[in-house]
Order: sequence, then structure tokens, then C-alpha cells
Amino acid sequence: MSESAPKSSKFRPLLPAPPSDDGSIASSSRRLAKQSSPVTAACIDCRKRKTKCSGSRPTCTACIRRHVECVYDRGPNETQAKVVKRKYEELKSHSTPYERIFDAIRSRSEADVGAIVRKIRRGENVDDIARQVEHGDLLLQSFLVPETRYRYEFPLSSNLPPYLLLQSNVYLKSLIYKWAPPLSQGNAAESGPSSSHQQPENAFSEAEAPYLMPYHAAKIIDTRLSSVAPSKWTSVSSDDLLMRRLLSAFFLQDHDWWTAFQKDYFLEDMSKMHDELCSSLLVNALLALSCNYYRGLDDRTEFWNPQTLGYRFLAEAKRLWEYEKGLDKLTTIQAALVFHVIYSGTGADKIGYAYTVQACAIAHKIDLFNPTSVTENTRLRDARHYTAWALFSWQSLMSFHYFRPPLFNRPPASLPDPKHEPEWYGEIWLKYPLGRSLFPSSSGDVFKARAEFAVIQNEAAQRLFAGSTPAPQLSAAEVAVFYFRFKGWYDSLPEALSPRRAVLPSHLKLHMHYFQILLRLFQSPSLINEPGSEADAAVVNLFGQPPQELLSYAKASLETLLRAYYLRHGFEWLDTYLLSLMLDVAFIAIEEMKVQGSDADLSALRSTIILLAKGIYEQGQNLFLGKLVFNVVRGKMRSEDLDTLGQLARIEKIGEKEAIGLQQAQMEWPVQITSMADDPGSKKIGDLSKKLMETSLESPGEDNTL
Repeated sequence: MSESAPKSSKFRPLLPAPPSDDGSIASSSRRLAKQSSPVTAACIDCRKRKTKCSGSRPTCTACIRRHVECVYDRGPNETQAKVVKRKYEELKSHSTPYERIFDAIRSRSEADVGAIVRKIRRGENVDDIARQVEHGDLLLQSFLVPETRYRYEFPLSSNLPPYLLLQSNVYLKSLIYKWAPPLSQGNAAESGPSSSHQQPENAFSEAEAPYLMPYHAAKIIDTRLSSVAPSKWTSVSSDDLLMRRLLSAFFLQDHDWWTAFQKDYFLEDMSKMHDELCSSLLVNALLALSCNYYRGLDDRTEFWNPQTLGYRFLAEAKRLWEYEKGLDKLTTIQAALVFHVIYSGTGADKIGYAYTVQACAIAHKIDLFNPTSVTENTRLRDARHYTAWALFSWQSLMSFHYFRPPLFNRPPASLPDPKHEPEWYGEIWLKYPLGRSLFPSSSGDVFKARAEFAVIQNEAAQRLFAGSTPAPQLSAAEVAVFYFRFKGWYDSLPEALSPRRAVLPSHLKLHMHYFQILLRLFQSPSLINEPGSEADAAVVNLFGQPPQELLSYAKASLETLLRAYYLRHGFEWLDTYLLSLMLDVAFIAIEEMKVQGSDADLSALRSTIILLAKGIYEQGQNLFLGKLVFNVVRGKMRSEDLDTLGQLARIEKIGEKEAIGLQQAQMEWPVQITSMADDPGSKKIGDLSKKLMETSLESPGEDNTL
């Protein structure tokens, strides 16, 4: 039987491709490869350039990239930089995750590229990788090791001045200086500790983070703060995220020093919309003040500008202040203290002090210092007691430094022990970068220490400035009494605030304020007598050593603390009371330069003046008062020192509106005070600044800069 022929098919048979010359299979199927969708209409710019267009609308990807590159090639100014940022965001929105990852691999460092490739090989989602590459923080924090050796560097010389290297200087043995590198045997004795980078003696541990990282690197961890909605308390802004950042900046940087209210009670009532310990007036005033602390606002020093956020918050707070007149609420007292800080920061402490006077008047009306006046509400009673001490400490400091009689003759009832009742004070918990632990700022210890210091300070102000015939000065015996009382306070500081362990700005300012007061006391005319005389011997017997030695030690300690502050935290971040301390030490150094003869001493004093003048200028980038203080210090400096300062800091010229603000300053803060027997009327910083401005206007050839 013969085989049947195969059936014919109507389809063309599929045959193997013939081998190519090199033995590979020739792929005619390349024509079947996936092709991109054709662009039916290119954009105008791409048609003009005759380049390929992505077809994206309203602007194609290629055009956005060309615009960004063009602006960067020209060197972007501030306006162009904002355009670049916006265009870059548009560019990212048009690109795919694969393109963004490829761009990162092409432009990032080898370490970052390795991290990206490892994520790709682990099979992570492409969208997740692209998101981490864009935001950066998660990727970098996963693979970068924190620099634990970082310190700010002193200008001119990295070493401490020789006159600070005293055997009795306990701050050279503090934990802040613990990681300062030892000098070589040859110059250790004459140059002192350096601020250069060096690994600590012991390996880094997370418990040492506050001693190794700047304070401004930390973040406040508080569930109440992260959940509040300030927009429910103000009509100025609806951006709750921004306003929470404003509040965080203030609580981190200055709340422990300018304490007007108990933070936890305030945030609790703010989040629950209760008006017992929170009010719209207080919230708006606090937000107005916080604008100076938040570095994300470039115009934060322009207090005269109605377009600034701080101006609008303050305007709303002032409107609410008028509305609350006569209500005599606890939050009104607290808002008055915040107003005082705001106006002092704008160079108008005369107006600010008037608010503190009104706060004291309200306190008398509601019997604030009587803890038994409110018995049914424990929480309110504690808040009143806390506010009473905040107000007393506040007016005590102002009275002493402004040469005024105190507004209260006696302090409130005694404070609880922070160790046994820490919740009474509240606490600020800090988290440092890449760490998991939370660190307390010792807010309770700071508050109690400041309150106890204020009691002594208030009595000194009452002795000097109160009564029908204020005393022109303290006798030697009175100086000795106050000195030993202040020293007793200093010696009894808790461990967290001790000279060895003090590290945070509020801790260091406690110590600096102590030595600032001692400088005023030890320069009293009653302590100056003929060497070897009976009067001189009697004074030495009062103190157990010559008062000049105590004065020298106070000067050295104050400057050492300022330098320790700078080494660890720098001077760029706003710290309002720091201006007073830097100004005092700068004037001391300027005066001592006039009498020092050796080149080594002059060089050391010059480095101190440059450091502090630079710090005051940096504070002026956050607060207008800093510009006012810098204007006064600049007028006292030598021309060669100003030239050196100009090389270290980019000093900007005074703008027209800033010049008007400097001339109109209503600042009664007395500066260049050597003792409590000085006449404060002739040393008001506002008058000094006006004289310097008039002098510069009469000499148009001078470069009047800030």
C-alpha cells in the first residue's frame, strides 16, 4: 500500500533561520522588537531645535532638563535657584523610576552607587528604591557612619589662650573638653587644649551623644507636640506642619531659659482644645517669637515687614491682647512674658518691659503667689505655682541687669524636688541623629536652679535699687555676703548641671550667668584699696583671698565656658541670652588690649574678640537685636580686626530699613557695665548705637556694614 501524500496547508511553513557568517542565528525578528509609541506632535522648542521630543505636556522632559542645566551654567541667584528647584521637581515627575535610579547611579558617589546596586540585587521594589534615592535620608542613614569627632574650630588660632590655662579652671576638665586632643609635649604648657578633630579616648557610645554632637542636631520627641493643630488657635496660617516646626525650634533652643509656662500643660490643652492653660493669645504670641528661631524663614529679622509670618502672628497677638484686657487670666500673664522677649529682640525692650509690669499687676490681682488660692483643681494650682516662679525669676533678672527696683519683694512658695516630682516641671526629651536613645534636657533641674539663683539676685537688686534712697554701691562686707550665697548655690548644683557634666546650652548659661554676676560684684569700688593697707587686709580676710584673684578666675571661667559652648554647639543658632554674655566678654577683651604689651597676649585677646564678634554677627542673622549689638561692638574694634573679621564672615552692608531700625531702637539695656556702682543711664545700648550710626553718616567714606 502506497503512502498518502501529506496534506497541503494554506499557511506558510515556519523554517529555522539560516546561520550567519559567524555562526549565530540571524534575527529577522528584530523587526518585531518593541518600539516606543510615536510622538505625533513635538513641542515648539523641540521642533525649533529639531531634537527628539518626549511628548510630555505641558513641558517635555528634554526642555526641562535643558532649562535646569542652562540656569546652573549661568550660576543661579536666589530667584533662579527657586526656579531650578521647581523645574527639577517637574523633571522628576515626568521621569520614570528607572530613569531616576539611573541618574542617581550616574551622578552619586561610589558609596551611594554601591548602596543602590545592593538594593537592586536584593530584589527591592523599583519605586521604593527611587523614593529613597530622591529623599536621600533613609539611604544615607543606612550606610553612612556619623562623624563623632566634629567640633567647631576657633578662628585665627585653634588653641585656647594661655591666660585661660589655670590649674584651678575646672572647666578644662569637664566632659565637653574631655575629647579635646592633647598637645605635644613641647607646646602643651603654652598653648593649651586645641579644638582640632580627634577620636575620643574611649570608643563612641550612644550615651555620649550630647557631648559629641551639637545641640541643634537633636530633635524634640514629644507626642503632644507632634499632634497639636495650631491652625485651630490662629487665623494667620493653616499650615500645621510649619507651625509645629516653629514651636519645636523655640522649645529646643530657648524654652528652658525664657520659661513662661509649663510646656506639658500648654501642649496638652492645646491638643485637646481646652482654654484653661492655653489660649489663642498665647499661641499667636509664641508663634511670633518662634519665627526667629526657625532657620527656614529667610526674613525672620525683618520685624517691620508686614509680609513676614512673624509680623502677622504678632499683629494677631496684639489684637487678642486688647481683647483680653481685664480678664486677668493665667495665660495672659504668660503671653506678656513672651511679648517682652519679642520686643526686646526687635530692639524695643522699653515696650517689652511694660508688658512684664502688666503681668506683675495681674499676678497681684489674682493672688498668684498664694498657692492656697486655688484648691479644687490640682493641675491648675501647680500651673499657677509654676508661672509664679517663672514670673519671679524673670523680673528678678531684669531688675538686676537694668538697675531697677524689683517688682516683687518676696518669692513664691518653695519648689518641689525635681528628683521626686519630675512631672511637675515637665521635660524636654532629645533624640540625636542615628541614635535610638532619648536624652533628658534636665528641665526641672534648670528651672529650680534658676529660681533659687533669682532669689539671691532679687535681694541684691532690692538692696541696691529699692527704697527712697537707693544705695550707690555695696560695702565690702555686703559683697562678701552675696558672694558666699551665690557660691553656696553654685556648689549645690545637681550632678546633671555640675561643672564636669554641664553640656547643653541652658546648663552652660547657668554657669556663665553666675560668673557674669561675680564680675559685677568683684569690681565694686569698696573692694579697691591701697595694697598692703589695713583696709586691703580686711577685705582679703573677708573673702579668704584677694578679690582680684577671684575676679581673674571669674573672667577666665566665663570665657572658657563661652569657648566650650562654641566648640560644641557653635554660635549660628539663636540663643538670645548668649548675646549678653558674648558682649560682656568682648568688651573685657577690647579694654585689656589697650593695656597688654606682649605680642602673645595681644594675639590671644585678638582671637577672642574676633570669635565673639563673629558670634554676635551670626546671632544677628536670626534676631534684629544681634545686629544692634554687633553695630556697637564693631564701633569699638580696631580697623585691622574688622578687616580680619570680614575675611572670616561675609559681612553684609546695612540696608536702608535696617539703618532706620537701628536709629529708632528703644533699647534701655545698659552695657559696658563694670560694677553695680556704674551709672546705667549713660550706657544704654540704644543710645550707643544711635551715636555710632550718626558718626558713620557724618563720615560717608567709611564702609558701614553689618
